[in-house]
Order: sequence, then C-alpha cells, then structure tokens
Amino acid sequence: MVLKRLTAFLTCVVWVACASLATGQPGADDAAPNPRPGDTPKPTESKAGGDADVDAGDTDDVKPTSADADYAWRKVAGQYIDPTSSYSLHGYVDGVFAGKSGEWTSPDPTRPSAPGHLLVPNRNNAAFQYDAALILNSSLGSGAVMIELHMVSNPSGTGTAGPGGLTIAATEVTASIDFHPTLFTVSGGLFWIPFGIVNRDWLGAEAMFTTLPRASAAFPTHWNERGVRINGAKALGNSAGINYVASVGNGVHSFAISGQPSADLDNAKTVVGRVGLFPGLGKRLELGYSFAYGKMRSTADTVKDALDTARYPSILSAHGADAVLKVGKLLASAYYIRSEEDLSADMAGAAPPAALIRQGATAQVIYDIPFEHLVFSAIAPKVRADWVSVQRLTDPVGGKETLSSSGVSFGVNLYPHKQLLRFDDYPFRALFVSLEYHVQRELDGVELDNDRFIARITGRF
Repeated sequence: MVLKRLTAFLTCVVWVACASLATGQPGADDAAPNPRPGDTPKPTESKAGGDADVDAGDTDDVKPTSADADYAWRKVAGQYIDPTSSYSLHGYVDGVFAGKSGEWTSPDPTRPSAPGHLLVPNRNNAAFQYDAALILNSSLGSGAVMIELHMVSNPSGTGTAGPGGLTIAATEVTASIDFHPTLFTVSGGLFWIPFGIVNRDWLGAEAMFTTLPRASAAFPTHWNERGVRINGAKALGNSAGINYVASVGNGVHSFAISGQPSADLDNAKTVVGRVGLFPGLGKRLELGYSFAYGKMRSTADTVKDALDTARYPSILSAHGADAVLKVGKLLASAYYIRSEEDLSADMAGAAPPAALIRQGATAQVIYDIPFEHLVFSAIAPKVRADWVSVQRLTDPVGGKETLSSSGVSFGVNLYPHKQLLRFDDYPFRALFVSLEYHVQRELDGVELDNDRFIARITGRF
C-alpha cells in the first residue's frame, strides 16, 4: 500500500515536470547555472524571489572542460568544492530547534541506523542543536586533495571533546589523481560510501528535511569507507550521459556501524558502486542503480545474546535505485533500497539463523514560489513520504519477524531578499529558514508519540 502511494506521488511529480517542459519553463539546462564557490571575485547580491532568473544570477559561468563534465558524478560535499581555485575553504552552519516529542527516545527497531538523527536533539523535551562543517579542497593540476570535517553533538549528549558534547568527525579525507580529466579518476583515503543518494541526507545544509528518512534504516547509512574509489563520466549525445563510481574498502562490522575499526581486522573487504544515467533531458533527470557486497563480520561473538545479529558472522548485499529530477523551480528525488544480511552459524555444527531483509523507499519534492513578506521574497513548500521494513530474529534457528514504519514530513523553506549567489544547487541557496513537521507511524507493534516540529536556519559559505 505504501509503495503504491510512493509510486503515485512520483507519477504526479513527473507529470508536473513534463507540464513545465511543455510550457517552456526554463530547467537546469536552460538557465545559466550559478557560479560555484569562489568563481567570481565579487559576490553578487540578488533577491531570492520567484523570478525566472533567480537561480541563474548575472555572473559568468565557468565552462566545463568537456561535455562529459556536465554528467560527472559529484561527491556528497561536492557543492563546496571550487575546481577553479588552487585552494578553497567553504562550509555551512545549522541552528536547529526541535519541539517536544513525548517518546522520541523510546526503543524503535525501524529508526535510522546509529548514530541516528545528528541534527535533532536526542531528548523528548524541546531543545536546541547545531551542526557545522568545513570543507577544504586544493586543486593540484591533474588531481586534488580534500578534507571534510563536521562538528556535531554526540547523540547521547556527551562528546569526545569540548563543551556541549562536541564531536569532530572527518567524513572525507582523500587524495585524487585524474588519469583522464573526466573518464577516470582514482581517489584514496576516507570517503562517504558511493551508494545511491542516501548519504546526502546526512549533510544538514544539503538535506531537504532535518530528520533522516526512515527508509535509510534499510542500509548502514552513516558509513565513511577507508579504501580506494574510482569514478568517471561520459556524454552520450542527444542530451544524454552516464557516470559511474565504485569503491573497495575495509567495510563495516555491524549493521548499526558501532565500533567501525580504523583498519581491516578480519580481511572483510566491501565493494560498493553506483551507475548514473541521464536518459535524454540533459542534467534535469538522473536515474541511478547502486550495489554493495561484502562481509560485515567474519567471526562469531558468542558473548552477545543469541538474538543479537552482531553475534553471528554475516555477509551484506544491497541493491538500490534512485532518481533526481530538476525542472525549473521544482526539485524532486526518490530512492529505494533492499539489503540482505546473510547470517552464518555461531559455532561448528549449529544451524544458521535466518537471513534478514530490510527494505526502504522515500520520495520528496520542493517547489519555489514568490512570497514578498517581511524580509523574505520566496517560499518553497516541500513534502516527503517514506517507508521502511526491517526483520529481526525471534529465535536463533530460523525464526524472524518483520517490523515496518512510515513517515510523512511537510514544511516550507523561506529565503531572505538578499542572497550571495555562491551556490548552484537550487533551491537550497546560501541562506534559508526551514520550518518542518514530521509525522511518524509504527505499523507493527506499539505506536509511539514521536511526531515532532523542527525549525532550522542554515547559512552556507
């Protein structure tokens, strides 16, 4: 039933997009894109209203080295990289307020994997939270180096350093070499796993909503791999193109990523990859397929409870599909994930537990309209629907149960009149306010009182 609703929702989005194209509304390829950070010596002030050229700006575009570059795969924080500068430092700051939610911290097996909602205070009472990131990049001719740092509060309320539970996390530390300017780049170090678009929701300034989609619980979402990554892109002609990205690394030792080691202690490498296709609408529409395969645990931990999956050796396999559509002032995205954790016996001669399947699907859309009130000049209504189904053991010799939940989130983005046009990932812009309400429903078991109002102000530099 939920999947049918998501399908109907996406059908409506595509219909609106096609109608926009038919009426000649400018899309991502029709309007000149905004410059990337640092492209212009003097930032340009502009209203963030509903005019057709709002997301275009009046500054010169930086021409790509080839048509292939138009379809390039982009890192999670790729918007903060200036390819024209030998050195750049950019980032963002989020200030968050979350209203009271009576059972927000109650046990819920269908919630996103640890560390959970980093931008939302892990308390039932109303509270404030923050998030900040710094992205350093240096172009080195036929390559580059990048460091992405996040300053967040540990979900438990305590952290590894500093007041207020500050945790400093490195999510990407890579050196890259371009063996071909667009077709083949090799990177090594620490990086976000290149599975679908799921990890974009972990960067507060890039996420359409402050909470993570419940669908992300179908995969070890907050996964920063240590290994090697390759990527490239190719224009196919007739406004079509393709890109790819793949990685091999240490992998993760638990579905909830607890205790991810700094080295591969059990020779359990994991392969992850994605192929993106632009089917003929230029950069307006991208369709993606992702996969992941590798050991999660190669040895048994018989100290753990018999119903704890971390007790058993296991292999993770996952597949996913995603879509991103940008037409004029409409942005829509969706993804589906199916993962399977194949558990092995914890001792010789014992029967293996049942394989556990997790599935999740989400779709979201935002649309910009003029809104001349107070200091704001534009408003962007937005909505998201998502669903997840997870399985867990009920006995160690094949018994399991399926639990599912769904969520509907809706809200608006408000944009101030004056904007420094430094970002081209419309409609997020350099400065905005997000007002959101999240409705969550546990479809099996006990219904929780965990709906929540959230307000967020985001500034990007």
